Amino acid sequence: RQRQYNSTINALGAGYGESTIASEALVLLDKMEEEYANGNTMVKPDRHSYTATMQALMRTADGAGIGSRARTILDRFVKRSEDDPSIQPDTFAYTTCINACASIHIDRDTDPKDKRQNLILAIQTFEELKSSNYGSANEFTYGAVIKACSRLGMDMDEKDRLLRALFKECCDAGALSKQCLMWLKRGTSSNLKRELFAELEENRGPEGGQTIPSSWTHAVHNKRNAPRHSFDHSGHNRGNERRQARRQHSRQY
Repeated sequence: RQRQYNSTINALGAGYGESTIASEALVLLDKMEEEYANGNTMVKPDRHSYTATMQALMRTADGAGIGSRARTILDRFVKRSEDDPSIQPDTFAYTTCINACASIHIDRDTDPKDKRQNLILAIQTFEELKSSNYGSANEFTYGAVIKACSRLGMDMDEKDRLLRALFKECCDAGALSKQCLMWLKRGTSSNLKRELFAELEENRGPEGGQTIPSSWTHAVHNKRNAPRHSFDHSGHNRGNERRQARRQHSRQY
């Protein structure tokens, strides 16, 4: 029964744009929790139940509320783990929540307060993971929080301030991926771009740019995702990192 519930939530997450997707996924998660609380151990929610529900939120057209709803699900997951140590949140769960905050729909009618709320939630969730025993930030986590700052920062000064610090932390962790680099370049000023790569050796290949030190990328799991030079980023496929994260997560569990 647990597998059936999870498969249905997965199927909902494979769609896009329907405002009912999130509601249907949440109903299924609610039902799993309720039945398990009433003694049906066959439907015990697991890591996948919670993360798949957060991923379903990201496929909806519900707008700015996605981040707060994802954070509510993560909080439920954390609370359940306190009552039942056999299931624990992990890096993937926290990264999924951060990515939900970063992925809200933005247009000229978006309320700046909504952008602010989702940015704060993304950074708080990132910091909470780092201070927890649930896991550590990886290239996907850094990609998600850099994306949040790049898309949701109030102005270029704030984006530069946040992204300068995140870039250093990401490189120190050896977790600089092509996705991190893409969102960094989208969100920073020309001055900061020059500053961040100024001391690197020039790349002698036809691509140009500067050579990325291997120390900045040594912790990236899939080396095809590790940039070799400052122009080596994956702007053409925004969904690639999320799929890679899911594959990495499935190999671990």
